[in-house]
Amino acid sequence: MGIGRARALDLASKGFDVAFHYNRSAEAANQASQEATTYGVKASALQADITKPEQARI
Repeated sequence: MGIGRARALDLASKGFDVAFHYNRSAEAANQASQEATTYGVKASALQADITKPEQARI
């Protein structure tokens, strides 16, 4: 498990809504998002290449 995923899941376990970013692995981001929702929070998986400013906007 990566540091970002672990931190986001820790925040979810404390009641924070979270988002998971991915560039290539939708499956991993969606799995992490589903895991976060088991804590009763909102979770999203967002795809973008953050080196492209137009994709870094929500």
